[in-house]
Order: sequence, then C-alpha cells, then structure tokens
Amino acid sequence: FKAFLGVNEVIVCIMTNWIAANVVSWIFAGSEFINTAGGKSAFLLTTLSNGVATPTWGLEKLFPGSYVDIGIFIAIAIAIVMYVVLNKTTFGYELKACGHNKHAAKYAGMNEKRNIMLSMAIAGGLAAIGSSLYYLNGHTEFAWETYLSLPDNGFNGIPVALLASNNPLGVIFSGIFLRYIDKGGFNLGVFTSFNEYVSDLIVALIIYFAGFAKFIKDLLSRKRKAKKVAEPKVVDATVETP
Repeated sequence: FKAFLGVNEVIVCIMTNWIAANVVSWIFAGSEFINTAGGKSAFLLTTLSNGVATPTWGLEKLFPGSYVDIGIFIAIAIAIVMYVVLNKTTFGYELKACGHNKHAAKYAGMNEKRNIMLSMAIAGGLAAIGSSLYYLNGHTEFAWETYLSLPDNGFNGIPVALLASNNPLGVIFSGIFLRYIDKGGFNLGVFTSFNEYVSDLIVALIIYFAGFAKFIKDLLSRKRKAKKVAEPKVVDATVETP
C-alpha cells in the first residue's frame, strides 16, 4: 500500500493489526497450548511448561528477581548489525535515501518501490524477533483472544525509536531507559498509593520534548541557511598591476 498506492503506513498498519490479530485467534482456537488452569481461560502456556524457554546463562543470579535472559544480547547484536547495514552498505544507503525522499531516490536510479517494501519487511522481521524473545522468556503469558485488545508492546517501539532519533545503537539505550520508567510506574501502583500511569505521562513528556528539540534544531538550521543565502557577496575589486 505504501509503495504502490502512497497510503500512510501508520494508518495501514493500525487497521491491518486487527486482521492479523483475528487470524492469530483463529489459528490458536482449540490449540493444545491453551492454558485454562487456575481460573484462567484462553491463555497460551508459557515456554517454561515444555522446557523451551530462552536460556538465562546465569543472568538471573546476577540480576535477582528479574526475568533477564540471553535475549538482551541477541537484541543488542541485532541493533549493531542494523547500524552497520544502514550506515556502511550501499543497500542501507538506498533505504535511507528512499526514506528521506523517494522521488529523489527514484531520480537517482534507485528502485524506490522495492526499497520501501524491503524496509517494511525488515521492520516486520525485527518486530517478530522482539516479540518472539519477549514471549519465549518463559514468564510471559499471551492471551490468544487478541480481537479483544492488542498488546501495547509494539506501539511502545515507536517512542523508543523517536527518542533514539532512529539510530539503531541509540535504540539500545532508549529502550532500556523507557523500560525502566515503565517498570517504575508498575512498582508505584503496587507498593505506593500513586497511579501506575504516571510513568506513561513521563514517557509522553519525554517524547514531546524530544520532538520539540528536533523541531527547534531544524528551525534554527533553516534560519542559518536563509541568513547565509541573504548575505551579500563581497567582490574583490583589487586589480593586480603588471
């Protein structure tokens, strides 16, 4: 839709999310992996139940009380690979060029439709890896009746990328930072009388300030360029004598 019809990708993704969610619900209906024990219904069994959870490599001892596993190393490795691909390869240059201006990329001889579709496919693959690592952890249940509500984990990736200025290496730090804020909000609701959604308010303010910072930076940059263009050129009238 984005490549051939020019439709906004955010709107299309939000609308097709529900199609994908209902397909998932249909596939898992009646599955043997559904957990109905303990008064619960329509929950997938965690990977600990069949021994295929992601290895921890002793990280649970280094960080007691947490569910950390080797997924954090896999995520960091993928972020580094994406940084190298985007900044050190011709393919990455074409992807960024199409992202900045597909018409200019087409004029330069790049296949803008192919690059747009490849960027969407790569983004979907990265989202699938992230969700797989999240649910393979062994401590996370998943409600298969996703037509009732969608998990917000995927949407949280948007502020992470914005805060990192779309830099794959920056995503590592912004992801950890926002996750700590989210976890702190959860603890507020559990151990104090404060509302846990205070963390969402803090994250929203951070994103707004990050967006305004970029806006002000771009505005100052445009003013400097306009001032430079408006400056009169000084012509050297010195004539060399023979």
